[in-house]
Amino acid sequence: MNTHILIFTRCILLLIISTFISNRICKVLISYFNKKRRGQEISSYLSSTHQNKKNTPTIGGISIIVSILITSLFIFDSYFDYQFLLGIIILILFFVIGLVDDLLKLIFRSHEGLSPLIRILLEILVVLIVYLILDNKGIFDYSFHFNDKYKIFLGPLFIIFSVLLIVGSSNSVNLTDGLDGLASGLFLISILPFIIFLLLDNNTNLVYLLIMVYGATFGFILLNLHPAKIFMGDSGSLPLGAILGYIALMSKKELLLLIVGGLFVFETMSVILQVLCFKITKKRIFLMSPFHHHLELMGKKEYTIVMCFYMIGFTLSLIGLIIGLKL
Repeated sequence: MNTHILIFTRCILLLIISTFISNRICKVLISYFNKKRRGQEISSYLSSTHQNKKNTPTIGGISIIVSILITSLFIFDSYFDYQFLLGIIILILFFVIGLVDDLLKLIFRSHEGLSPLIRILLEILVVLIVYLILDNKGIFDYSFHFNDKYKIFLGPLFIIFSVLLIVGSSNSVNLTDGLDGLASGLFLISILPFIIFLLLDNNTNLVYLLIMVYGATFGFILLNLHPAKIFMGDSGSLPLGAILGYIALMSKKELLLLIVGGLFVFETMSVILQVLCFKITKKRIFLMSPFHHHLELMGKKEYTIVMCFYMIGFTLSLIGLIIGLKL
């Protein structure tokens, strides 16, 4: 069989299997949490429409990660590729960190979970371990890339850059996860250019990994769109954001992540600016941060906000794709 046909066939099968498994697990979680009447706790600062979401089943990240792990058994030979294996490890470890956070919220019926400092330190530890393994393989040229031709040599600072890229990406997706279907939808839009870049680079195993992640997230978002029947929680947003940063690093398209994931960056900056401005001037720039909550408090409908973000996200991904292919 032609190699390209084999890869295409595998991708389609992985997409279908991961979507189906993720969606089925979501339905099981929804049924379980509805019977237990346990779910997401909502901050009192959020709008009245969010208060109606209290006890919506959460920890949807379980469906995404379990689906990926089960589906990956169909391509077990890919585990012999260290880039694929480390991608799976990042997903699992960031999932565990997020799961602990989600469980603490459920157990104590609070919107506060794991200490932010402890969570960040654990994330940094995971990335450092992965970085050292990759560095030992000699994969890095210690540069900040648009692509292979346009790059900035960072030298010893590259390790700091790598940590910031993956941890920052992880927490940016986490901060964006505040409206039905927002973070999961933007994630699906953002990884499309990287699938194309990896295909063109013949990095087949990482393509398979992203296809499984895409399918698992798609199976989840079918039940996460407004009105959401389940939330992904930190157990979903943290690993998805981490894998986005990891793939940008592996594909040597780190700067393009700032474009295709521009809305994640914007949402994060809105939080940083809000905090800094309040500490310095005792005044707030936005009614609430991240920015999507500001729009809500201005009276914009949740569905409208999400659709507008999708259109902007798609435009940014298209721009990033064009730049990545042209340079």
